[in-house]
Amino acid sequence: MSIRPLTTALLRAAAPSLSQNEARAVVVSGQSGSISCSGRPQPRIARFSTSHTWLSKDPPNAASSSSTSPSTPQPLPATAAPAAPNPLSEMTSPSSPSDPKPLPILPRPLGQRDPPTTAEKTWQETKEELMDQGKRLEKRRALVKEATQGYFHDFHQIRREGGHGGKTWIGPPVLIREDKARYFPNISGPTLTSSSTTHTTDLFRGKISVVVVLSARISEEHAMSFVGDVLEDWESAKGAARGETAAVAAAAPGEAGIRVGAGSGEREKLFQYVQINHQPNPLKSLLLRLFMSSLKRTMKPERWPGYMIAGGEWGGLKEPLGITNKHVGYIYLVDQHAKIRWAGCGFATPEEREALRRGVAVLLGRAKEGR
Repeated sequence: MSIRPLTTALLRAAAPSLSQNEARAVVVSGQSGSISCSGRPQPRIARFSTSHTWLSKDPPNAASSSSTSPSTPQPLPATAAPAAPNPLSEMTSPSSPSDPKPLPILPRPLGQRDPPTTAEKTWQETKEELMDQGKRLEKRRALVKEATQGYFHDFHQIRREGGHGGKTWIGPPVLIREDKARYFPNISGPTLTSSSTTHTTDLFRGKISVVVVLSARISEEHAMSFVGDVLEDWESAKGAARGETAAVAAAAPGEAGIRVGAGSGEREKLFQYVQINHQPNPLKSLLLRLFMSSLKRTMKPERWPGYMIAGGEWGGLKEPLGITNKHVGYIYLVDQHAKIRWAGCGFATPEEREALRRGVAVLLGRAKEGR
């Protein structure tokens, strides 16, 4: 015999203001483990994971460490009054798809485990790769994922309400630990200064690089939202280096080439900005190469050596680099050993811009010291 009707009757006797439907809702929600007098289930609280052991232990900045302790109760303002109930709030579920979910911090180190190389694969290496069951399954999963997505899938992800404009993670506030960081894969293609094939492995050697992967106009705007402050610092360093060179040359013409590298000029030489324009469509890639002269007119000459045009499909490179949308710009901070020490995507938040700027300064300081 069910006791639900009896329990409902007792509740109505104890609280005459409750209707039969409201009393029944209290009983049902109480049996499911979430009691609510209005009959609506309570929203679930997402768990927060703090298992980012691959991140550096350095604090982001002094200001962030001086936050108020959560155990200290904060007094309410004197003019605070209880807010009137909003009848429209009852019509919207807490888990409504229109409510954007908070983005997670970069969940894993990006890149490949093995160091990149510019040498072509031998027949023996190709044979071993073809016989490797794990690599075959990985390629199969990538092909199945790409084949099951519609042509406008990436575009809809950007336009979707609550989709954060295609942004899938937040850049970490600190650098990725060097022993946990992975390598940026080798990508080749012509640059604006050379029609011959250039490899990113050669570009990264001995320099701190901010690398952006572009494929559309919107991705260029994503990249500039991240690197604007860093490029301003770079221009300031070059201006200071030129001023230092002029001052040294005026004081002692014979010592200008010796003393110029002692200050900001040395840091300026250790930094570079690399842009990889990836066009998987062969026709678009060909048209882009034909209009290189037009591209040169849109940027400063000192950025030409770092602008690369890469074609072909990146089936095996998208997953290691965390690329999930071809219309989104992806930004990577690569050290002198070609390891990815920081990454971001989409439009930058103020915290991400500051984290990238601070990470570049830290790596430049370590590179200058020979670490």
